[in-house]
Amino acid sequence: MKNILMTCVLIGLASSSYAQDQTGWVAGGSIGTANVKLKSRYNDTATVKDDVTLITAYGGYNFTQWFGLEFDISSTSDVKNSNMSYSSIIGVSVAPKFRLHLNDNITVYAKTGLQYLAYDQPTNGRYRYRNDETLNAANAYLGTGVQYSFASGMRVSLDYKYSEMTLERNNYEDRYYYDNDDVRLTYKAFTVMVGYQF
Repeated sequence: MKNILMTCVLIGLASSSYAQDQTGWVAGGSIGTANVKLKSRYNDTATVKDDVTLITAYGGYNFTQWFGLEFDISSTSDVKNSNMSYSSIIGVSVAPKFRLHLNDNITVYAKTGLQYLAYDQPTNGRYRYRNDETLNAANAYLGTGVQYSFASGMRVSLDYKYSEMTLERNNYEDRYYYDNDDVRLTYKAFTVMVGYQF
């Protein structure tokens, strides 16, 4: 019985140890797609749904083998809208990240934190005197993914992020009818992340 218990303890210690030290600073970038849906409460012509290219620069610090902090800055390609000029979405997010190492190379993770999105929208609509506006908001987001770690320190991940928020307008000059309209944003991003563990 003692031998069995000792064997179990040794197996547990072996499974919790890793050849690679996965603590410290991490930096990299990612590219992928974002599914963007903007739904206006009053103005049907302001409703947008599009798949756009998403480019992100990210960094972070892993305090332990299982816990770290991640932040990123992102930008989308032009969001298509049949009634308005091309638009883009700029984002900033920060979140604690929880990791589970399946072996020396493969890690699954989950993260939840705060995301800020700004929708820069030049408008051609008849309901506005101004030619541009910015809608923005901050809200919680959820994320998950799987990471493969190379012995060289390179990390490659498949990452998914989801958030919903109500955008507010920050251009208050020349208000008109739809300036008080709520715009609901649904944001789903799937990216390939490439980074380096220092």
